Amino acid sequence: MPTIDPESVDPFAKPGSARTRSSLRPTTAPIERELSSPYDTSDVDRRRPWWVGRAPDAYRPSARRRFGFDGESSSTDRSDRSTNLADRPGEDSESLADSDRLSRWLRPDATTVLDRASVQLGATRGGDAKAEARGDRLVSFRRQIGEFPQSPRHDRDWKPPQTVLPHAEWNDEGATVFNVRQCRWKTEEDFRLRHTDWHFRWSEVRTVDFLVIPFRTAPQLAHTMLSFGLADGRQLVVSVEARQEKGEEYSPLAGAARQFELIYVLGDELDLVGLRAEVRRDDVYLYRSIASPVQSATLLRDILLRVNEIRRQPEYYDTLNNNCTTNLVLHINRCWPELVPARDLRLLLPGHSDQLVYDLGLMSNSAPFHVVRQGALVSGKARQYLLADDFSTRLRR
Repeated sequence: MPTIDPESVDPFAKPGSARTRSSLRPTTAPIERELSSPYDTSDVDRRRPWWVGRAPDAYRPSARRRFGFDGESSSTDRSDRSTNLADRPGEDSESLADSDRLSRWLRPDATTVLDRASVQLGATRGGDAKAEARGDRLVSFRRQIGEFPQSPRHDRDWKPPQTVLPHAEWNDEGATVFNVRQCRWKTEEDFRLRHTDWHFRWSEVRTVDFLVIPFRTAPQLAHTMLSFGLADGRQLVVSVEARQEKGEEYSPLAGAARQFELIYVLGDELDLVGLRAEVRRDDVYLYRSIASPVQSATLLRDILLRVNEIRRQPEYYDTLNNNCTTNLVLHINRCWPELVPARDLRLLLPGHSDQLVYDLGLMSNSAPFHVVRQGALVSGKARQYLLADDFSTRLRR
């Protein structure tokens, strides 16, 4: 993160204040918007990841044209992009053509993906009952993809851990976060669920850490989270997830077809890290960032703005365009414009996002990356100290 002098920069001061002398101009604007009007993301639009199509709202990219929901085929959309490569300022047309071809290969039409998968699974019919069931689900997705889904809603029959939405209130001194999840897991079906309210002063926000949980079956993909450290030892974890109804299971393919709503889960580390390390037996990597306390508080405040916006207006989760990593990057780039390059392929493959953070110097890079990554693996510690009162402290020793 850029170096900030706390004495010369007050990211929470009102515009015009003598203390507002920061080159990081977006840090104050979102605060005033929250106090006076709905969350405005128009200034973020130019910093969206390169694979995101034009949308009315940078935090809610639309897949209508890409998946042909507007009555136009995505092949037409792609040909339009190809013919306009030379019109993109500051870009070499040949390199843009290469990246466009790569994006097409990584992003085939949703109908094409579903057709191919249905054909492959259809060959197993009459043998494997589970494969037949998967094929039936794909056929169902294939039928739904022909029409744009209904508007996103908050009133579905959600899985209990994702039923309650968090929200926040704050002033210049501090904040209260409502419905912080503190779930204690035995299994994914057997757990003790409770929500509490956390109050803290902005000056008590000390650190922000980056967590990466690779998918076991596809380690190039991963779930990413942020964990904010408070002066009293608490860690407030921010996890952007696909909100699932009872009986649903997460699938990247279903996420690309907009079968889930988006939810920001705010919880403690014993909940969100413990679930993944102990119950799901995933690898969890925890990286300590070099962000200052002022920078950490600035980032947290922008996230709380977004949390309140999601509570007011539901959105669809999108595997490519509106997921955990793209939202975290947008928060960072709102506070520090273009700090994270939007065209980096590692944002599309977030299993490598930790190396991007390392290369950008947002965490200590005094040792080679493979050494840093080995030291960041905390799954074993999480399982060992799951019952410890100082769980978060022990993870960082």
